[in-house]
Formats: sequence, C-alpha cells, structure tokens
Amino acid sequence: MRTIFGRIERSALFAALWAAGCAGAPPPYQPPLAHVEVPVAVDQHIDELVSLRAVPADRTHALRAGMEARIRIDNETDRTARIDPREIELFARDLRAFAPPAAAPGEIEVAPGSSEVVTARFAYPSDEGAYSEGLRAVDLRWTVQEDGRPYASSLAFDRIEAPPTLSDPWFWEPTPRFVLRGEVARRR
Repeated sequence: MRTIFGRIERSALFAALWAAGCAGAPPPYQPPLAHVEVPVAVDQHIDELVSLRAVPADRTHALRAGMEARIRIDNETDRTARIDPREIELFARDLRAFAPPAAAPGEIEVAPGSSEVVTARFAYPSDEGAYSEGLRAVDLRWTVQEDGRPYASSLAFDRIEAPPTLSDPWFWEPTPRFVLRGEVARRR
C-alpha cells in the first residue's frame, strides 16, 4: 500500500513541477525602456523613463493579469512637478481604452532636483488575454504638471512575438507528408 501512495505523491509532485515549468511568462513589449524628455523652459526639462510589461495575476493582492506601466520622473526644473497615477491611460491597438489602473491614490509630487517612480497596473479587458490579437500594440498616455501647466506624453509599445520553434504545432502547417517508396532490384 505504501509504495502505491508514494508513487502517486511523486507523480503528483512531478506533474505540478512540469506544469509550473511549462507555464510561460507573459510576453515582453518593445521598447523595454523608453526615454522621454519634456522641455518646460530654457535649460530646464523633466526626464521620464517609461517601461511597460505584461504581468500575471497577483492573487495575494486580488489583482487580475494585465499590464504594468512604470514611469520614473526626474525633475530637472526649479518648480515642483506633479503626476496622478490614476490618470495614466492605456489604449489597445483597436483604440479601446483599458479600465482605469490600480494605482496609489492621490497625486505624487516630485520636488526640484529629485526623482519619483509611479506605477499603474491595468487589468486586461474581460475578453482579452496576454496573447490576444488586439494587444499586439498598445499606447500609454500620461500627463505631468509643472507650475500648473500640463505636459502630455505618449508612447507606443509593440509586443515581441517569439520566433517559431519546431515544437510549435502550427509550425508544421500544412502537415508534412512522408512518402515511403520501396525499390527492389531483381537479379536475373
């Protein structure tokens, strides 16, 4: 009896490890990191480093799978800059807007000469997933305010498609056909 249960437990463990290893990571987007420089006055600007990535669901924080945008703001001006992460927008390739992001409440202030990082997480629309056709390209939009003036920025991101491999089932479309031909040589 003991050996049967031991085999079942080991089989279940190997199956779980195999499934975890085969669970692919969400697809990456290009560019992985983008730089935007916003001129606000002569010799003064706000630098923005922006990244966007697909993220799996986070059950511990009750977050659905989706996309995470991170924006680092370097304030190279002599005035305070502000950004509200709840006002960051993400649009799919077919121009549908994602639902408002899960983000820290309230406006974030960036003092002159300092930096802050803002994170906004967008859940996939209910009929979309990481590999949906409508999410091949997305557009991220945000606004930074400096001295009461808004400075809008936008970046487009394209999903990187993995090159096909011999193990992909669609790689072999149409199905290869093997023809076996036998020849017999007769001696007289």
